Amino acid sequence: MAKDYFHGWYFKCMTSNKSIAMIPALHRCNGRETASLQIITDDATYNIPIHNLEFQESPLFVRIGSSIFCEKGIRLHIHTKQIHVEGVLRFKKLTSIRYDIMGPF
Repeated sequence: MAKDYFHGWYFKCMTSNKSIAMIPALHRCNGRETASLQIITDDATYNIPIHNLEFQESPLFVRIGSSIFCEKGIRLHIHTKQIHVEGVLRFKKLTSIRYDIMGPF
């Protein structure tokens, strides 16, 4: 049986006074595989279970339903009881983080 794991992609978008982070992710625990999308704003955090997540690493491309996360941008179409988010963000130049966001995990 395969090991437990977490595989996620961290997208943080900022202006001078606002930020939003989105983490589409795959999880395996005790042989069960699930997916989620975590959305973190300045005011709230949402953890949305996802039924269908597709990805490829190079070039980076993650699809959740009709939402897409890639190096060129993000297209969001998320509607749940918790949150309704729609929009398009286009990236010019990505900045890699200089540290491991997972810390000791």
